[in-house]
Amino acid sequence: MSRCAECGSADVSAIVNGTYYCYRCAGALVRRKVISYLNDLKRRGMIPPSVEVPAE
Repeated sequence: MSRCAECGSADVSAIVNGTYYCYRCAGALVRRKVISYLNDLKRRGMIPPSVEVPAE
């Protein structure tokens, strides 16, 4: 049986890039990636400076 790569939980609910994650860890991973992507867009000037992006 597969286990979560982050916390070791046996309740695996997602596979991201071939790695198994539980619901909580997969959600945190997706949140980090989206925030990183939004910060990158803001750095490139594609999102106006007035828009606040949450901290990572």
